[in-house]
Amino acid sequence: PSSLSILAGLPDACQWTRAEGDHTVYDKIVVPLDGSDTAARALTTAATLAAEYESSIAITAVVSPSFVPSMTENARTQAAAAGIHYPIINLVVSARSPAVQLIEALDDEPTSLLCMATTGRSHLGQVLGSVAEEVLRARTGPFLLVGPHCDPGAFKPKGKLIVPVDGSETSLDILPLAAAWSIAYGLEPEVVIHTEPNGDDPQPALDAAAAKLEADIERPVSSLAIQGMNAADAVVGRAKSSGAALIAMTTHGRTGLPRVVMGSITMDVVHNASCPVLVHRPLRLRT
Repeated sequence: PSSLSILAGLPDACQWTRAEGDHTVYDKIVVPLDGSDTAARALTTAATLAAEYESSIAITAVVSPSFVPSMTENARTQAAAAGIHYPIINLVVSARSPAVQLIEALDDEPTSLLCMATTGRSHLGQVLGSVAEEVLRARTGPFLLVGPHCDPGAFKPKGKLIVPVDGSETSLDILPLAAAWSIAYGLEPEVVIHTEPNGDDPQPALDAAAAKLEADIERPVSSLAIQGMNAADAVVGRAKSSGAALIAMTTHGRTGLPRVVMGSITMDVVHNASCPVLVHRPLRLRT
């Protein structure tokens, strides 16, 4: 059996991972499918992630009895198209909501990662309908989201990792998770902070965040102040121009799901980014 990660300096953000030598990896990647091509886009990202450490991929869906054979065949076909030839397929026949079943599946697999595709709408509440809302209400992150403008194959180990912060305690909660992924997958993190024209000097907060991440991964970390009137556009633009493999950021807001999960900056990044977004909802923001 695997053990939970206890890497130095990495708190509860890494509780879904296991130690693998000096690395932190996921035992299982859970991909919810609903039969649509949109949901299946997450399989390509999951396949790349899983291949690095031979993590298993579990496809999960809640179906009515009459759809079990067709959904099974469809899931196998979609998985094979993504290069996944031996997925674990968990089709649940239940009158309960898909979200409840998914929450239970994640609770039973504490070292798993949820990798989910989003629809073409701009808020996370529209990810696979209301399922994501209920899942995120019940659990903290991390969640790997593949947005509608994302190239599902954009995630590449040893690529660039964009880590947006704003100096707040909540935004800094992403740093331990960014460190864990940087170590495990050889990513090169770049901490960015958005600044508006004539705004406050962001350099002290930027330097502090970069220094903390650098101490955790024990190698140099680049940092950059990015300007623009819109923070989400600035982050998306930087990720695209640098050819980033991944963006990692926390959700923001006060208590209550609409403010926390559907915070405009993080969700606009998910909606518009050309690479997957690793979203972490800190424990302190749980309702």
